[in-house]
Order: sequence, then structure tokens, then C-alpha cells
Amino acid sequence: MKERLRVGLIGAGGITRAHIPGYLQCQDRAVVVAIADAREAAAAAARQALGGGTLFSDWRDLLDHGEVDAVDICLPHDLHEPVAVAAAEAGKHILVEKPIARNLREADAMLAAADRADVILMVCHDRRYHPEFARIKTLLEEGVVGRPLCLRLDHNQYIRLQPEHWIFQKERLGGGAVMSCLTHQFDLMRWYGGDVATVGGLSVTMPERMEGEIIGVAPLRFTSGAVGDAVINWHMQSRGLSGGLWYELVWLSGTDGNLHNWNGIHVLRHGDRAERYETVPVEAGTGHSRAIAHFIDCAREGRRPLTDGRAGRAALEIAMAAYRSEQTGRFVDLPLRGDDGQ
Repeated sequence: MKERLRVGLIGAGGITRAHIPGYLQCQDRAVVVAIADAREAAAAAARQALGGGTLFSDWRDLLDHGEVDAVDICLPHDLHEPVAVAAAEAGKHILVEKPIARNLREADAMLAAADRADVILMVCHDRRYHPEFARIKTLLEEGVVGRPLCLRLDHNQYIRLQPEHWIFQKERLGGGAVMSCLTHQFDLMRWYGGDVATVGGLSVTMPERMEGEIIGVAPLRFTSGAVGDAVINWHMQSRGLSGGLWYELVWLSGTDGNLHNWNGIHVLRHGDRAERYETVPVEAGTGHSRAIAHFIDCAREGRRPLTDGRAGRAALEIAMAAYRSEQTGRFVDLPLRGDDGQ
């Protein structure tokens, strides 16, 4: 086992601010030795925050850097597949921001390249590593709500983008808000409720705000028979305001109780008479930092990540099914077939 995993950071945009603390917390077993970004100022800022690292203006040159064992891809979605495939072919372990890719064809190319090279491919679905969302998973495994019947997950935010921003552009993003962030909820829903069988999709588009949808709703049914609903609203001015709504809500109902995470995790256990919700303590911590630590440990030890490439593909497939549902006006069964996932 190497003393420290040598990481190359590819992309130094805003999301790297969530990744950098993870590397700083794991300096005993990992170090970022190289940073690639065409924007010199962004790369320099990342190097300053990390305390070092050789700078490259082209990610291809970083992959040729012999001191790199793994890469952390923090790039626009349209670059995930070409960079990840090249990284795998160069023998580098791969952490890539969500979603894994813009479509299943790209995701499958990434998976195949990682398999051929025998390198780790992990998708940064950081919610699974966040103490609050991970605690909910533990509670479900303990059976506190019994068999899940209904799973509702929301994401509320206020996003205003300029046309030159890559997220504004539907082609680069692979869609809109559903592709960008509701994939987090899809990943959690699979983690909590198991495989998904059927997916629906409705959305609202405001072209002046972004080319893709700014609001999306995806009703679904699990193979277990449970039902679910995932909602993203990027036109919600509420977060941080007095009396405002939640940022990300989890509300799960089961045969023996229900739980939610509005201002902490609260559980109601059914009995002869349900009287009160119990508040469940949760330790401090962030999802991104714990995801970074998990990736480092998996790469060093040859372990399969919790959110590996196939888990990332499964979350992406639900998003693709939601888009297909809106296009056709009907529910879509999984797995997708033919052109549905392209």
C-alpha cells in the first residue's frame, strides 16, 4: 500500500471548494500533487488552498504526470466521459462529480474503460456520506419504520445563471435541474428503497433562467411495491430565511412508523397510539469530505466504493427515464432499452 495516494485535481471551479477540505483532512494518506484548469487564476487559487501542487492548463498533460495515482474530475458534465476514459487508460483511479455522465452511452463507456484498466471509478454522490442521510439509512436498516411504503425527497434552491455559464446550457449539462442535482435524490431513493421499476416525469422550463428545466417532479414505483416522489425546485427563494422551507427534505413512511429530517431527524414509531416524535442525534460532518476520505481509502486498499460507477449509472438511468416520461407522456419502465438512455 502506498504511503499517500497522489491525486490530480482536474477542474478548479466552484465545486472544488467542497472537495478541498476533504484532502486537507486526509493529509496522512493522500496529497493533491497536480491541478489542471484552463483558467490560471482558478488553478492558482486551488493550489493556494491545498498548499501546493503542480499546475497544468490542459488535463491531458496532468494525466501524463508520472506522480499521479488518481484523479478527481470536477468538470462540466460533457467532459466527464472523455476525461474519465482517458484517465482509466492512463491507469488512474477516478473520482467524478455527479452525475456520472450526460447519458447511459457515456456512462457505459466510462464503466468499460475502468473495468479494462482495473481501476476504481467512484461517483461523488456525497449525500450517502453525509452523517444525516447516512443515519437515516441506519435507522431504516434497524427497522424503525418497518417496511418502507412511501419515500419523498425534495431539493429546494434558487439558481440564476448567465447564458455563458455552462450549467445554463442544456447540451453541456445533459438536461436541467433534474440532471444536475435531482440525481442526488435518485441515488438516495435507491439506497433507501431499493431498485426502481417505473418512473414518471414532469417539469417546468424558464428559458430566461436556463435552457433546461428549472423545476422537475419524478413520481416512481420501487420493485418492492413502495412508491416515491422526487422534486427539485430551483426557483425557490426560501433557504436561510426565517420561516423558510427546507433545502433537502427526506420524508419516509413505513408499515411501523415514519421519519423526516426537517430541523433534525425525527422518528414516529407506531403503536397502539402514536404520541410523539423522537429526535435522533446526528454527529457533525459533511458529505463531500467523507466521500473524499472514502475514495482515498478505496483507492489505496483496492476496495469497491459505496457509490461506484454502477450506482452512479443507476441514478442517471432514473433521470433519463424521467426525461423520457415527459417526452412520451407515459410512465417508463426500467431498465431503459434502445434509444431511451441516449
